[in-house]
Amino acid sequence: MTRGRTRSNFTILLAFAWPVVAAFAGCNAPPGPAPSCATTSDCPSGTHCGPAGVCSGDVACLTDPDCCLGETCEHQKCRPRQMCSPGQGCGDPGKSCEAGLCVPKTCINDAACGEGRTCLWGRCAAGLPCGGACGVGQACSILVDHCVALSGSPSACPSGRLRVLSNDADLLTEGCSTRPQQTTCRLLPPVVEGEVGLPGVLLHTGNSLTHLAYDRTYGDLLATTYSAAPPFDVISSRTIVGLPEPGVVLGDPDGPRLGILAPGPDKGEAFDAAVLTDGAVAVAFRDKDTDELRFLRYSAGGGPWPDHVIAKEPGAGTTLALALLPSGAPVVAAFTPARSDPTAPSQLRLYAAKSLTPQTASDWQVLQVASDTVPAPLPSPFRDVPAGRGAWLDLAVGGDGAIALAAYSATAGDLVLYRGTLTQGLTGKLVNRQQIPSGSSDFGRFVSLALRQDGLAWMACEDTAGGRLLLVREVGAGFQVDVLDDGRRDDGLHRVGADAALMVHSSGGAMVAYQDTRVGDLLWVRVSKAGATPERQTLATQALAGFSPTIVALGSKAWALASTTVQVTPKGEAKSAVRVQGLVWSGE
Repeated sequence: MTRGRTRSNFTILLAFAWPVVAAFAGCNAPPGPAPSCATTSDCPSGTHCGPAGVCSGDVACLTDPDCCLGETCEHQKCRPRQMCSPGQGCGDPGKSCEAGLCVPKTCINDAACGEGRTCLWGRCAAGLPCGGACGVGQACSILVDHCVALSGSPSACPSGRLRVLSNDADLLTEGCSTRPQQTTCRLLPPVVEGEVGLPGVLLHTGNSLTHLAYDRTYGDLLATTYSAAPPFDVISSRTIVGLPEPGVVLGDPDGPRLGILAPGPDKGEAFDAAVLTDGAVAVAFRDKDTDELRFLRYSAGGGPWPDHVIAKEPGAGTTLALALLPSGAPVVAAFTPARSDPTAPSQLRLYAAKSLTPQTASDWQVLQVASDTVPAPLPSPFRDVPAGRGAWLDLAVGGDGAIALAAYSATAGDLVLYRGTLTQGLTGKLVNRQQIPSGSSDFGRFVSLALRQDGLAWMACEDTAGGRLLLVREVGAGFQVDVLDDGRRDDGLHRVGADAALMVHSSGGAMVAYQDTRVGDLLWVRVSKAGATPERQTLATQALAGFSPTIVALGSKAWALASTTVQVTPKGEAKSAVRVQGLVWSGE
């Protein structure tokens, strides 16, 4: 017999015992049944107005499940839940008055529930009812949001489902009802992704697009597959690394995080990816919890995907980039910032896999590119930037195996292009700041590197000192620097060039996606050929746009661009979303 039924019997006994209690208490109340009531103020001290409309004795409790379904535990006494009437509502837009009690209101979609609530199983919910789980022999009452004991021994629900009372509305109106409990197993909603897309990388994977993104809420790497033509519909989404082991399933097991709500190890704060010749995706990423640079091969439809350590030291892989050698094997450029210890300078290294399927650190060849000892603490305004050469970097490999590596240094405020091969090493060429129109004391942040068909390197970067977008073109032994966007607008000077993404194309020109930091817009500038007048276009203005843009080619005149927008709620919470769109789409 459940506690609810015991309370019901106790209420009946109390009704018959009421005259005796009154007599012993010296009351003048006439003999008869327990007084009827509309509110607790109608009842004698030590009793309250129960859901059945009669005065009932207070019962000791610790939590709500110790009381009837229509009661709540207040000050260690079972008291009636918030009472209401059609003329006096609940004061909560997500609740409605039913049978004199305030319960989550019925709904058909999220819009009916207001901010912070979703429509779940026909009721507005501020979170997972009962936290998404109840114990053995229990079911969740959605209306009162706690687990209740069940009679008998009901079978367990499948993973990702919650046993709920399907007739709790009837049980509420009866108070401690003796009616039979009816239950059903409900599929839990998928775990909602967090603040995702910073950073993000878009790849053209055969007949589809794959966008890899870091989820800052959970510390995961999320892989989302899109169709490869407008409107770029989402096909699937899956966390590929970062889930806790073991993970408790509190959501739809077919959802992106497999129904696991708890965050796992923080992996992917810095990462890069490329499509291997066999169709798999090579991913290099930083494990922030363990200070490791790690690698995995991802293929849609598989999983789990084992990863392994490439290198381990404090700060390893704080910034990194990945490209493919002509053999198809991945090569990773990784930066480790300098520490306060003068014997621990910054490190810029290349890690080249010896095959398409590396499995341990010994499967990687290591090449030292640069090592810098920097002052500590860093002078302002560089304290927010990792110290050393490589605080921003990008990597590209030509068809002949020639490697190009662009690396920015915050302490020097300049940009170096390293060229060479794995066998002969890399040599750096400094971009002369005097070649920048009007000069610059700090340039090279957000550098994006691409190799033209003739092997020459082009780089897009921010002129931090001037707030401009620069295009740096390799010309023989030197460089030509052009200002693609000077930030001048009708309403004043804007700071532009952050989060630059560069793509060169067969016509001899280039395109750059980047951010207008002042207003948070996503911009796109196209140069038909070297020296031509840039054509600028605003691609997104909603929320704060233009974060982590990446461009991939879909045809000779068609490209896809992925970028992240961030919306800040009135409560100061950040909500980010990834957007994929076409550029100069011609259907090729």
